[in-house]
Amino acid sequence: EIRSALTVKPPVRSGPLVLPLELVTNTHLPVAGGKATHLAIMGNVLGLPIPTGFVVTADGLDHFLKETGLGEPIASILGQVDVDDPAALEAASDAIRDMVRGAELPPSLAQAIREAYSALEARTRPGARIAMRSSAVGEDSEASFAGQFISVLNVDRASLLEAYKAVVASKYSPRAILYRLHYGLEDEDTPMCVAGIEMIDSRASGVLYTVDPSNPASGMM
Repeated sequence: EIRSALTVKPPVRSGPLVLPLELVTNTHLPVAGGKATHLAIMGNVLGLPIPTGFVVTADGLDHFLKETGLGEPIASILGQVDVDDPAALEAASDAIRDMVRGAELPPSLAQAIREAYSALEARTRPGARIAMRSSAVGEDSEASFAGQFISVLNVDRASLLEAYKAVVASKYSPRAILYRLHYGLEDEDTPMCVAGIEMIDSRASGVLYTVDPSNPASGMM
């Protein structure tokens, strides 16, 4: 009874299935997720160089789940699983991930993803390889979800759709489910957006840790 009184209904989604990063602003967090939105802001607001990319939005995910009929069975499995039973949680996770990876994308969503990749090719180079990365709503926020979802690297046109489904499916790994519950988040609170980001042939790479100016003790060496 408490849940029904406090639950906020998910928004009715009717926006773009896919957005190029150059059109993403800080108002798009509920649509494009944390990772894609923060990256886009670096380029569109701060004027910093960022890789070319696009994001399959929360509207795209909603369309995928509705057209394939996956929404209800996923909710049913999550609602019945005993998360304190590791074997039961693993079985539920496997069932959901198999359903997602085995589903066929709606033609309109598949076309939108392919068209976004073609636009990326036109701005970069033919046959560009991209990384398909999680950009879940709520990710990279107070709940970082660090290491919870997968990235698929060196994705080409032929593997675009399978890579998209693989990232969506990773939302339902046992540890991701438990992490989400730890923060009191329902499945519908964190729709999985997926960013397609241009990859480059780098000479070096690394990780930069920054300090919160309001809390210097947060810095990492």
